[in-house]
Amino acid sequence: MACSRQIRQLKYLSLDDLATLCIVIDMESMISDALHSGGYSPDSSHFILFAGDTRIYPKNPYYDALCIDLIHSVHDKTDKQTENYYEIISLDDEKKFIIEGKIPEQDWNYLYFRDYDTIFSQIQRTKFTTFSISLLCCIAALLVIRIIIGRILRHIQFLVQKIRCFGRGETIPKNTCSYDHRFDEIGQLHQSFDQMTQSIKILRDENYDKQILLKDTTIKMLQQQINPHFLYNTLDTMNWLAQKCGSEEISTLANSLGCLFRSSISDQRDLIPLSEELSILDNYISIQEIRFQNRMTFHLLVSDHLRNVPVPKLCIQPLVENTLKYSVEYTDQPCIIQVAIREYENDCLIEVANTGSQFEEDILNRIRNHEIIPHGSGIGLDNIDSRLKLLYGSHYGLHISNKDHMATVTLKIPKEKEAL
Repeated sequence: MACSRQIRQLKYLSLDDLATLCIVIDMESMISDALHSGGYSPDSSHFILFAGDTRIYPKNPYYDALCIDLIHSVHDKTDKQTENYYEIISLDDEKKFIIEGKIPEQDWNYLYFRDYDTIFSQIQRTKFTTFSISLLCCIAALLVIRIIIGRILRHIQFLVQKIRCFGRGETIPKNTCSYDHRFDEIGQLHQSFDQMTQSIKILRDENYDKQILLKDTTIKMLQQQINPHFLYNTLDTMNWLAQKCGSEEISTLANSLGCLFRSSISDQRDLIPLSEELSILDNYISIQEIRFQNRMTFHLLVSDHLRNVPVPKLCIQPLVENTLKYSVEYTDQPCIIQVAIREYENDCLIEVANTGSQFEEDILNRIRNHEIIPHGSGIGLDNIDSRLKLLYGSHYGLHISNKDHMATVTLKIPKEKEAL
């Protein structure tokens, strides 16, 4: 295809001939390049261009009669000649996919032939490729999900294993990984379970200690309850005979000893008012003052508003007995024993101090570790401290020190509060 144009001079309207422009178009190459730029084989596609019934492209005929019939049939089937029309026909035992259309600017008609089998195979190949890629993506997604779920279930299964071992009383396996620094749900579950088991172990140990202490106390009380009525009657008889003979000291001994036994043996309460505990102490001091005469001086300092504070029974008398055992009995020098009871914030402090002896350093822990064997058959310092901790908690108990040249034991109990 070729076209030409004459170029004239417009200046001064002279219209002199300047040049002639000729444009030659290789339509064969242009259409071929356009049709086959997508990689299609030249033999599988054909493009035919008609101007009326005259073939413009290609040079060689390609079923011209059929093409003219197809163009006429398109004109009959469509109201708008500018629309494309698609059709599949058999040509030389091969299926052809035909696109029929019109170029309205030039009033040209075109037909585009393509092998239908090639298009169908490409469609099938595309479908297979799409299906394969989708299947591979699904398999990969399932594998990733399986790995993620497996990692989650592994920690849950390990938690179930720990729960079963704890329920059967077996040793709980150690954590396969650290959950202390994990803040997700899995880490919180393991942390909560470990904290729960630790709390249960502490409660179990405390309950076991309470049972042992209760059993020990019960055995000691049973050992002391040997025919108590006979003992009380005998002491009452001794008191009556002492009064009859005018022996005040013997009468005081018998009366104090009877009251002391009644309070310590017959009364089964764990907590008693401070006034009753001081009454037991008063009876005990009355006996010891007759025994040691001028070698012992006793002072009691207590406010009246503290006398109704509930305290564990026999928590002061054993400490005073301990001071006598390690001070007055081992020396001929006068000994001062002082019991001071005061309040500190919401607690009640009971101090038992004496002269004539000093506590060894860290004696309470050394007794617990069996480094020191306590003497005597009474309730020891360690037992009193354990009893207070079991009743009120670890914040309470005994404190042992040497203060102002006196061996001092301080009991700390909550003021006006029931035991745990």
